Amino acid sequence: MATFSARWWELYASQEGADECAKHITQRLGYHVGKACECMRDDHRFTSEKAAEQVYKEMLTVLDQYADWGASDTEPRAQLRSWIKQKFNVEVY
Repeated sequence: MATFSARWWELYASQEGADECAKHITQRLGYHVGKACECMRDDHRFTSEKAAEQVYKEMLTVLDQYADWGASDTEPRAQLRSWIKQKFNVEVY
């Protein structure tokens, strides 16, 4: 998975540590997507809708951990929802 920048996540990009923060957030996104894909592979009842919801829920916790860089603001959450829609073809809220 590509690493999304602080600008992509719409973090406080000029704040020290923002790039490292974006790297950690992206790594966690990759981890949670991988986990969700494993669930879909192992359990046919685990739909892409469930996977998308699981990823979004888990990532909200991750974003909250980086609130000092603006990760829990509206914009990063919107970026996450948009990315999830693109990958899973599911709207999450």
